[in-house]
Amino acid sequence: MRAVSGSLWLARLSLASLLACAGCTPAPPPAPAPVDPFADRLGEVQRLFASGDVPAAVALLQRLAEEGSTAAQLQLASLHRRGLGVPRDPGEAIRFLERAAAAGSPAALRELGEAYREGLGVPRDPARGLALLRRAAEAGDPGARLQLALIEADDPELDLSARARAEATIERIAREGYVHAQLTLADRLAEGRGRRRDPLEAQRWYAVALEPLRAEAEAGDARAQERLGDLFRDGRGVPADGTRAVEWYRRAAEGGRPSALVRLARIYERGAARLPPDEVEASRWLARAAELGDAVAAYDLARKKLAGKAGPIDKQAAFELFQRAAELGEHRAWRWLAELHEDPQGPVFDIAKARAYYLRAVETGDGKAMFKLGELEERGGAGETGLLAAYIWYQLAADHGYARGRERASRLAAKLDPAARRRAEAATQEWLRARNADAQNRAAAPPPGEIARAR
Repeated sequence: MRAVSGSLWLARLSLASLLACAGCTPAPPPAPAPVDPFADRLGEVQRLFASGDVPAAVALLQRLAEEGSTAAQLQLASLHRRGLGVPRDPGEAIRFLERAAAAGSPAALRELGEAYREGLGVPRDPARGLALLRRAAEAGDPGARLQLALIEADDPELDLSARARAEATIERIAREGYVHAQLTLADRLAEGRGRRRDPLEAQRWYAVALEPLRAEAEAGDARAQERLGDLFRDGRGVPADGTRAVEWYRRAAEGGRPSALVRLARIYERGAARLPPDEVEASRWLARAAELGDAVAAYDLARKKLAGKAGPIDKQAAFELFQRAAELGEHRAWRWLAELHEDPQGPVFDIAKARAYYLRAVETGDGKAMFKLGELEERGGAGETGLLAAYIWYQLAADHGYARGRERASRLAAKLDPAARRRAEAATQEWLRARNADAQNRAAAPPPGEIARAR
């Protein structure tokens, strides 16, 4: 959206706020929130995070959790899930969530439900996840109500009337005043997800959500700070302003939200209104996120090291970062590890290991890894057997979207007799059938672990 400044912007913002609620039935005033006996010390936790004293903040959180603060238990779960100031341990995160849920925290029930739906720290169990989300919603958690509505609104197997009812539920929760429902509704209207695309109505909802979101952010809510950064980055409900986005992302990161580190890196990579691109700053924030266990940050930083962005090419650093990313679950790193092992000028030249890593990448459906295996077989000098294997890998690469595989397979076809080609075609189809069956089995089984993504 083009930025508007001065009194015109304020006039439009006020009008948007009025229009968004035109014809709405005002929500009943909320019941007074109970006083949290841990509130002062939880505020001290946030001050310690903001000052950079993460060990002291974590130690205080642990004391509060032992004393029964469900807010502290929830925050420790988040820290263990991401590896901020504590070992990255999704299982320990689940244990803190279970303690908070047993103490009656609807937010903990919601987070447990999301964990079971996605298999984060627990075996994947969508049915149990849904049951936990429903319990959280029945206990009054608006986030769980919103999540359940989103699941139904985006389920292609439901009929249109059921999905329309779910869309209406999202709007009803937004009109009740839940700021994250307001933002979700605005996003869906802006992007054309759900009932329709309506950029003007989207801007109205962003305007309605802005002040409550700002109040939460000013009070130290790291999630709200990160979301406010998104609005300034994209110019949704506010004039686009990269420097203001960076300010809020920094505060969110200091408040214990590592995903804000990756957002900082992205905004410096691409630039934004009033903020030019800066690869050095982007790499610095990616490095901090990678240190905290973010797999995608480690992978992206490795790519930068290999390409010589923000400094000289550093293959050794790239190799170590790709290793970390692969260990954390970023499957794209396997092929890059293989290529570094295949590089005679690389830090770890070893063709046997390159082959093993390419095979790991092949398990994820990486077409280029299949092509590279074809090249290894073709160069291996094993006569017709090697050519036959190379032909199969090139065919598979083409089938998996790597176009150069088709050209190489056509070139090799002239060197194989018709019977060998038929055997190769049969072997290719058999491999594809086996892989498809394996993929179906993996889809029904729990995933291997959390991939720490923050986009």
